[in-house]
Amino acid sequence: MDDKEVDKMSEINVNTGNEVGLDLQQDGGRKRYDEVVYTHVCGHCGKFFRGEALLKQHTSSCKKRCEKPYKCTNCGKNFQASKSLTIHEKEKHTCIICGEYFQETSSLLSHKRTSICNNPYKCTHCGKNFQTKESLTVHEKEKHLCIKCGKCFQKTSSLLSHKRKSICNNPYKCTHCGKNLQTKKSLTIHEKEKHMCIICGKYFQKTSHLLSHKITHAPKRYKCNKCDKRYRTAGALESHKESHPRLTKSHKCAQCDKEFWTASRLLKHQIVHSTVRPYGCSFCGNSFKTKNVMKEHERIHTGEKPYVCNLCGRAFRTRCTYNAHKKDVHTNKRPFKCTECDKAFKRPAHLDQHKRTHTGEKSFICDVCSKAFGYAIHLSRHKMIHTGEKPYKCSYCDHAFNQASNLKKHLITHSDKKPFSCTLCNKSFSDKRGLQNHKMTHTGEKPHKCTHCDKCFAQKSVLKNHFSKLHGDEP
Repeated sequence: MDDKEVDKMSEINVNTGNEVGLDLQQDGGRKRYDEVVYTHVCGHCGKFFRGEALLKQHTSSCKKRCEKPYKCTNCGKNFQASKSLTIHEKEKHTCIICGEYFQETSSLLSHKRTSICNNPYKCTHCGKNFQTKESLTVHEKEKHLCIKCGKCFQKTSSLLSHKRKSICNNPYKCTHCGKNLQTKKSLTIHEKEKHMCIICGKYFQKTSHLLSHKITHAPKRYKCNKCDKRYRTAGALESHKESHPRLTKSHKCAQCDKEFWTASRLLKHQIVHSTVRPYGCSFCGNSFKTKNVMKEHERIHTGEKPYVCNLCGRAFRTRCTYNAHKKDVHTNKRPFKCTECDKAFKRPAHLDQHKRTHTGEKSFICDVCSKAFGYAIHLSRHKMIHTGEKPYKCSYCDHAFNQASNLKKHLITHSDKKPFSCTLCNKSFSDKRGLQNHKMTHTGEKPHKCTHCDKCFAQKSVLKNHFSKLHGDEP
């Protein structure tokens, strides 16, 4: 055993509390060990040494170590002050949010990135975490909360569906039919049109009941030509006439062989074959051959519908449309069959109209521009282009239309209704055309092409504007 081994053994003995070591002595050719007392003690750590030289050698390194007595238990680093150790442990080993300790700094950094400690505010609806309470509040309002009724939804899609369908979007409820409206103005308009009698102020739950009630205010203008009884509606008169025995049609028209029950009816009919139009409309100046046709026309302007169905309450402007309704809606018989495709119809007029789809016949010709149409109603609508007639007037503004359907579409703009919604962004529109034009902003479609310069446009109106500015005419 050499000197280094003895010194090492001395330190081991000292560490175990002994102050006695082994000293190697050379006695001739033999080696022996004697006990030695260690009297040199380190003032920093309390270790014992055999000689002063060893103590000095030890002290130089021990002093450096002892100047930093505070050791980090996680990484072994020493510090001079306990405060420095505390700061080190907080910065390098401790998560300040959850208090968890990590031996390596890299593990702490990984924990901070992936842990909810960095986003302590959790959404109770979808489980998403946020750094601040404010960002959580914004998230809940945008993704889960209906700001109108305060109701919360787990999924954003459910919230959007709620906003579209809920009464929150239509807070004004009609007490008569339960319908919800967006504004107080639209509710007032709805109640006046659908539930209130403007003559006596009575309200009715159903529109059909209101229509039936309005008849009670009408004068008894419909007179039976057999017994002179009078009725308020044409339908009531027709029902009454069935109580009289039927007469034979003994009065025949010399021009078309059509037969009538009475001479007075034959005289009225013969006006059809005349070119004279003695009856003029008091609203638009159009003239007609018979007084009845003129009255039916004037109802377009007044909105009067005296023919009320006693089965469903629906009202009609003319007796012809009233009778057609009863046959078409309230009976299932279809005796008139097409020989080309076996389709069946309730009335012969409908069969004749259908046959034109096979033949392509267009027998109704405009006497102004010679344009041909397959149906009389289409010709009538077309003629209004030449006359400029627009009998369907809006009661809220100065707009007028040549078709009732166009007026109906226009009225939606006054009621705040937007029934046509885009499936891509949920934006709503009052008419179908507005929705179709909007959809092109998503698809990029531009179907309207300029024939002069091949430039394309999404809307026809923009194309017309382009023509007038650049080419000086219309497409």
